[in-house]
Amino acid sequence: MAAVGRSEEALKKIEESEQSFRLAAQENYESGEWMAIIEGNYNFHMTIARAGRNQYLAIFYKRVLDEGRRMLYVHNEFLSNSLGATADRLNSGHAEIVEAIRDRDADRAEQLAYEHASQFKGNFLKYLKQSVTSKVKIVMA
Repeated sequence: MAAVGRSEEALKKIEESEQSFRLAAQENYESGEWMAIIEGNYNFHMTIARAGRNQYLAIFYKRVLDEGRRMLYVHNEFLSNSLGATADRLNSGHAEIVEAIRDRDADRAEQLAYEHASQFKGNFLKYLKQSVTSKVKIVMA
């Protein structure tokens, strides 16, 4: 929706929020200061949601991202310690999404957003499997 409905002002805000997130990741990754990174990620995604000019979707997406912020703290720690992620890998996909929005390529933006969400989901499921569920015993009666 942002690729189709965005204004030039909204595009500028998206580009600025992507740059802000990238800088937050570069400045805070090594020290494990996840809050700045998480907030930068949240702001990036919400800027895109608002650019789509659908307030109902933006409100819903805000709720999803609010829940996601809770997961990102442990998720980022896991990415760093177990999967060898880097600050650049945390930003993976963001620049490409911005480019698709800039080009007004809705199909590409949608595909990239899907891949970005799927990557998060896959990595978070790895985290759960290795960090949480591996210690849970389920007994069937």
